[in-house]
Amino acid sequence: MIELLYKSNLDLYNSFYYNLIRKKLNSRKFLIVIVKYDYIICGGNMKTLNTTAKNAEEEIYTILSTDNHIYRPWQLIDYNIDPVRLKVTESEIVSYMQVDAFVRPGFSVKEPDVSMPHLFLKIDGQYEGIEQKINEIKKIKPEKVLVIDNVLLVNKSPITSFFKNRPDWYDENNGIDIKNAMKENISTLMKLKPKYRENYFMAVDRVIKSVKNGSILAKQPTIRVILETLIYNNSKVVEMYHDFDYQYMVPKFLVKITGKKSLSTYAVLRMMLMSELGFDVIILDYNGYSSIENILSKKEFDFYTTRDVDMQRDIGNKPKKDKGFKLSKKLIFALIFIITVLLIMLGM
Repeated sequence: MIELLYKSNLDLYNSFYYNLIRKKLNSRKFLIVIVKYDYIICGGNMKTLNTTAKNAEEEIYTILSTDNHIYRPWQLIDYNIDPVRLKVTESEIVSYMQVDAFVRPGFSVKEPDVSMPHLFLKIDGQYEGIEQKINEIKKIKPEKVLVIDNVLLVNKSPITSFFKNRPDWYDENNGIDIKNAMKENISTLMKLKPKYRENYFMAVDRVIKSVKNGSILAKQPTIRVILETLIYNNSKVVEMYHDFDYQYMVPKFLVKITGKKSLSTYAVLRMMLMSELGFDVIILDYNGYSSIENILSKKEFDFYTTRDVDMQRDIGNKPKKDKGFKLSKKLIFALIFIITVLLIMLGM
């Protein structure tokens, strides 16, 4: 409960300065005394003036944010993402996957950063509940979920004709110059809010540094290819990030692998970026074959093996019986029947 106590209108009208004096009465009740108000100069020469209600609203949100960790929608829009990989037990995966970010352990806001706990994991075998839960979330919030049934879609090679040379805003030693990169008119990123676009560049830069530090076990792609893959060939991820209000539902990327299909380096780069943006990235490999672990160091993701791993065939795809064998079997029974009938007739 929040109580607001105002001085008389006469005092408010006769004063040109304001100060909010807040006294905490208990953990849920506050006394806010509005004494004076003033004009505030913002930017150039334009003066702005908060109304009494506006000052009260800002104070209320400050109190709630500081003491109760409650934030209004899009209040964290201008914060930097500090991604934190959440390491959980096998039994906790579904539980944490379906809750909002602010409920998860590790979520914290300390200006100018917001710590984003997320999942990046691979599961070998059948894991009951994950697909079902993700499909339920997708029905309610389709913009939050991307499910890949065909690995070829995420393995797709990028179009690499956007940069003739390495861009001026990238330096081999210092990485991406965020300030100059923000000036670049990149169509795929222009829909993002300015701070989100800045965070996107910062996430790409962290991926590049991770690759240079040896996280990719396969042949390392060139910096130009990484930039073009993650910036110009990643429109769906950009759309999902655009709709991401950090404190609420975490975007989810699910890849289902059957058979001996593996992941490409391009696919892994895209997953690394999503992890850096705070997305939940989940790989379900029903057969337990190696895929991402052939390309990405296991230090970068978590690995689980369930008891229901089918190492021999695709789950849900029963092996086809040999039609030739089935036909031969029928012929043998027919011949046996005919011979039996003939023997009976001869015996008569």
